[in-house]
Amino acid sequence: MARIRTIKPSFWTHEALSAEPEPTVLLAIGLLTYSDDEGYFNANSRLIQAEVSPLREPSVSIQDSLTALALIDYIQLGESADGRRYGRIVNFAKHQRINRPTASKISGMAINWEGSLRPHGQVTPGSPQEGKGMEWNKEGNACAANAGEHGAENGFEEFYAAFPKQIAKPLALKAWEKALSKASPATIIAGARQYAEDQRNKDPKFTKHPEKWLNEERWQDGGRRSSAALIVPLGWGDAATAISADIGVDLFNSYFGNSEIDAGPPKIIRVFNKAMPDIIESRPDVLRAIRKHLGKEIEVVYAAPKVAA
Repeated sequence: MARIRTIKPSFWTHEALSAEPEPTVLLAIGLLTYSDDEGYFNANSRLIQAEVSPLREPSVSIQDSLTALALIDYIQLGESADGRRYGRIVNFAKHQRINRPTASKISGMAINWEGSLRPHGQVTPGSPQEGKGMEWNKEGNACAANAGEHGAENGFEEFYAAFPKQIAKPLALKAWEKALSKASPATIIAGARQYAEDQRNKDPKFTKHPEKWLNEERWQDGGRRSSAALIVPLGWGDAATAISADIGVDLFNSYFGNSEIDAGPPKIIRVFNKAMPDIIESRPDVLRAIRKHLGKEIEVVYAAPKVAA
């Protein structure tokens, strides 16, 4: 059941949140009304969408937005013993004043919150968690109290210092430890340094968070790096930069360098290579990238090249 909540002016100047796409910011507001009177909520993405976005399909999926909000410590996500996903708004109690609040049914549950090493019940801002997982600073934000001690031993601190965007350190540490089962610290750190070089002089909003970069195994992106200049075709604008950041400049230029976007409706990508629509359809990574930045209804169609009179 949706609830009436307060949005303070400081919400609009939240730097990390302001770097997120509009659908993610809209979800951050929606979660305030969706969560219970202690800031906890069922994190099933379908239930959330039914409650906060019943009449429209967001251009960024609910699950992707939840992940993004967790990365900037706006929310914390976790899982119960039966596999159900739950969440909590980190600073809910600091900003919301509930008249005659109803006790949360979730806060007392044994939930393994991401960043923690063992299940525990309620964690309130200002109080430390049990174990050596995330701790909370005086502002109620997650902090990496133990990341430095543990990370120095396995190369994490060197990786984190080299990475071009330093945010959500506890989640990055967790992803780092998982990545070590797939590659050596030296390989990952070298990839992070190359990524930092690749992102130099690019818009920071297109730089990935370290946790996402690690989980996607982007240290293997050697084949995507290029010194080639990005081609920005007619109608593409900032979407060209965003999509090339996901699939690589060379691939973007090859697939979309000779194309144009018709803003519609419906929005259409016109490509002037007859085989290209089928090629793009066979590449889930490319489809995912264009739908992420141009909307799920985007179509790729062949158009005969225009002949000058």
